[in-house]
Amino acid sequence: KNNKVDRYIPIEEVRSALSHAIGDFCPVDEIIDEYLQEESAQEPIDLSGELSDEDCEKAAKQDPSGVLNEILRAKARAYERQDEKYDIWKLKDLPYYEAGDSIHPSLVESLGKSFKFYRSILDEDAYLDLMKQEPVERCGWLARANQSVWLRDKDWAKIYDDIMDNPDSFARYYPMVRVEATSEGLREMLRAFVTNDALYSYASELASGSLK
Repeated sequence: KNNKVDRYIPIEEVRSALSHAIGDFCPVDEIIDEYLQEESAQEPIDLSGELSDEDCEKAAKQDPSGVLNEILRAKARAYERQDEKYDIWKLKDLPYYEAGDSIHPSLVESLGKSFKFYRSILDEDAYLDLMKQEPVERCGWLARANQSVWLRDKDWAKIYDDIMDNPDSFARYYPMVRVEATSEGLREMLRAFVTNDALYSYASELASGSLK
């Protein structure tokens, strides 16, 4: 129940528990074996340097929350001990970013990589299927699918208005619910992407390479 606690359950115990609980309704062993096979076939991704288009394509086929958390952890140590000489130097400050604010260089690099991957999630078939539906259905799906990002009523109202007025804006919100925010930092970054227009625009420019 506590996501902050690391725990390990042997795969055979998982098989046994699921088979006992839902084995009459679905092929538990077949599903687990298929997942394990896909996981073992995943290609390693180097997150230490620039995140190339090829890396994004590989990452999009893997667990989104795992990839984004790895990106964040790869840069976290670089700015943890820095003083507050920048306007934005912690992930939790991102939702409060204003145009022109100074951001710690390590956080800038992490932000650009994360946004580049964030947008790559739009290659999923589920996104393409949802774009064929009516805006009101996309709004309902988004609310049901969100399990991790904490939003206020006025944030939801802004998101719904955006989707209803501009269907293409759904691209901004779909990735939010495809990433399980297992850390406070990741949760704040996702919240910033969907609520802070200035931050979203800045991260987009970073990912495109138009800003250095």
